[in-house]
Amino acid sequence: MDQAQNPLDGNHSQELIFHNGFDIYKEIGWLGKDRICEFHLKDNPHLLGQGKIDFEKVVEAIADIGFGGWAQLETVAPSGDVKKDMKTNLDYIRGLLAKH
Repeated sequence: MDQAQNPLDGNHSQELIFHNGFDIYKEIGWLGKDRICEFHLKDNPHLLGQGKIDFEKVVEAIADIGFGGWAQLETVAPSGDVKKDMKTNLDYIRGLLAKH
């Protein structure tokens, strides 16, 4: 096998960023679109854009590599209303994607 594709999971990478100094924003560019099969967008226990991960930088890095595959929202519902919080997260990510 020449290469493997893996999902890039923001929450797991968050542990690497903030506890080990790992840079997921650079990792996206390093891996490139041919090695990433999908993105898992989450910043638990927060809504996207309200936690530690800079999703503007994430979306910019995704756009820079020309990724056009799948992304999943995997988020908790801080308000207790799953539909409302998922809509908030979806609207937030769509707003960032519209800039790129």
